[in-house]
Amino acid sequence: MASSDCTKTANQVNCSCECTGNPPPTLQWSLDGLAVNHSEEFAISYEHQNGTVVSFITMSQAQRKDHFTVLCRSSNSLGSVAQRFIFYSLPTSAESQVILPVFIATIVAFLMVICALLVLVCALLFVNRAQRTQHNLLKSQGSGNASTVAISQLLPSGKGDEEPNQTDEDIYVNMIELKKPGVTQPATISEPISTILPSSG
Repeated sequence: MASSDCTKTANQVNCSCECTGNPPPTLQWSLDGLAVNHSEEFAISYEHQNGTVVSFITMSQAQRKDHFTVLCRSSNSLGSVAQRFIFYSLPTSAESQVILPVFIATIVAFLMVICALLVLVCALLFVNRAQRTQHNLLKSQGSGNASTVAISQLLPSGKGDEEPNQTDEDIYVNMIELKKPGVTQPATISEPISTILPSSG
């Protein structure tokens, strides 16, 4: 049955089945496992030539299901062989007009869900980072205050602070007194001061 074939148009399905044998075989068509004969729904014809049998069948596509199977079986006293044709109907233009918008809406909804999840993850990461930054800032401020307290504890009291100021004033006043006329200037000492420190007397 190498020359057997089926074609499908918008309204019809046309199949041909050719078989050669000795004794000459008989051909039988079936649709979805049920034998069919020539009728208003199925137009079947046969041709016989020198032991070769050719049969044609035409059926209405409008009456078919979404998918169906056409079978051509050839048999004689020596055995039988079959050729199977399986059809799947494509959706019509009206069905396509419904299916396409639904498909697009599904894809858009899926993308929107993905975008919403990404925005949520980014927001959580931002909040987490802000909390970490605030925590580190408070921690650094706490350690800075502790250092300030430690330094302030090491500083001398106010009474001790006044003594250097008084000493500076005394030195300044003594220098003024030395520059007054009639005051004997001390001799210049070339040796180190440490060697001529006066005694306690």
